[in-house]
Amino acid sequence: MAPITEEKHDGQILLVSSSRLNDGTSIMFYRIGTDKPEYEIEIYSHASRSSSEDILWLDYDAEYGCGDVHSDTFLKIDDGEEEGLPCHCYYSGDSIILHAQLPISTLHLIQTSNRLQLRLSISGLTTNQGNHTILLSDKIRNEWKQIIVLQ
Repeated sequence: MAPITEEKHDGQILLVSSSRLNDGTSIMFYRIGTDKPEYEIEIYSHASRSSSEDILWLDYDAEYGCGDVHSDTFLKIDDGEEEGLPCHCYYSGDSIILHAQLPISTLHLIQTSNRLQLRLSISGLTTNQGNHTILLSDKIRNEWKQIIVLQ
């Protein structure tokens, strides 16, 4: 796990927590901007096609065999209900890049949480060795708490 870093991208300041799970999945948590910050989760993971379900393509590049795919991302805080997060997923050959935005209303709950888990649902693809739920470690959760600034 890398320490929290500060980066500049397109003129904006980003604070980034970056973690790699045992299966090689990378999870990054960003705070974008300072005045009215936005928060985003980015996941890079190995992916393979499901033998029982077709990919639901939103946009497909036939020449390269890649494109945007239908996906759902859910965040569960402690023992509460899962909350759907707006997300976008790109699939290319053997991996996905998924971006999910965190609503401001969720940030306070993360700050007071004892357990966080993400659940990915990507039609036609298998990620995280078939386990669609990612339980975030205490260290990851604590880094996310350090990055969040409540307005």
